[in-house]
Amino acid sequence: MANSLREIKRRLVGVRKISQITRAMKMVAGVKFRRAQATLLGSRPYPARLKTMVGRLNPRDVSHPLLRRANTDSVRALIVVVSSDRGLCGSFNSTLFRLVRQHLEQLPPAQKPSLFLIGRKAADHFKRLAYPVLDTRIHVTSPFAEEKVEEIAALVIQAFAGGRFDEVHVFFNEFKTALQQKPTRELLLPVALETAGGKAAEANLIFETDPAELCDLLLRRYVASQLRRAIVESNAAEQGARMAMMDQANRNAMDVIDTLRLSFNKARQVNITREIADITTGAEAMA
Repeated sequence: MANSLREIKRRLVGVRKISQITRAMKMVAGVKFRRAQATLLGSRPYPARLKTMVGRLNPRDVSHPLLRRANTDSVRALIVVVSSDRGLCGSFNSTLFRLVRQHLEQLPPAQKPSLFLIGRKAADHFKRLAYPVLDTRIHVTSPFAEEKVEEIAALVIQAFAGGRFDEVHVFFNEFKTALQQKPTRELLLPVALETAGGKAAEANLIFETDPAELCDLLLRRYVASQLRRAIVESNAAEQGARMAMMDQANRNAMDVIDTLRLSFNKARQVNITREIADITTGAEAMA
C-alpha cells in the first residue's frame, strides 16, 4: 500500500507540472492571439479596398502578364501552402494538409504541380510526397515578418509572369473565431477581374498617369496583398487554435489531478483503516 501511495504522489507531482506548463502556454498563446487578431483586423480594409479598385478595371482594355490564362489543358500549377512552424495546435495543420492532398489527387496524372511551402510543418509533411518544391520558407507567420512576405510575393509573381506557371493556388486556414478555423483554397493567379470587384465592365475610369504603368502597380499590389492576407489569417487562426488546445490540455490535466487526488485519499483511508484494525487486533490478543 505504501508503494501505491508513493506512485500516486509521483504521478500527482508530474501532472501538476504539466498543468503549470499548459497554463503558461495558454497565457502566452492568448497574448500572441490578441496581437495576431489586431494585426488581422487592421490589415483587412486595405486588401478589400484594393480588390474593389482592381475590380473596376475593364478586362477588355487591360493586358498584363498577371491576367494571362492558359490556353491548353495541361495547366502548370503552383500550390502555395501556408502552415505553422510549431505544433500543439490540434488539427490546425492536418485538416489543411488533407484539403491540399485532396486537390492534388483530383488533378490529371499528366499535370504535376509544384509546391511553395510556408511553415516548417508543411515542409516536413510534403517532403515525403513526390511533388517538386519550388521553395520553402519558415518563420514567416509567427513572428510575422513583413519583409519575408514581400519577398515571397515577388517570387510568386515573377514565376507566374515569366510563364513558368499558368495558375497559382494558395491554401491556408481562414480565421473565423478563436475556436474555429476554415481550411481554404483560393486562386491567386491569374487575377480574375470579373470577380475581383464585381462591376468591371460598367466602370468608366480616367487615368491621370500611364494606364499600363498604373495597372501593373495595382495588379502586383493586389496579388501581394491577397497573399499577405492569407498569411495573416493563418497566423491568427494558428494562435487561436493553440490557445484553445492549451486550454483543453489544462482542463484535462486538472481532471486527472482530481482523479489522482481521489485515488490517493481512498488509498490512504484504506491504509489507515488497516492500521487501526491491526492495532485493535494486537490489543485484543494481549488482553
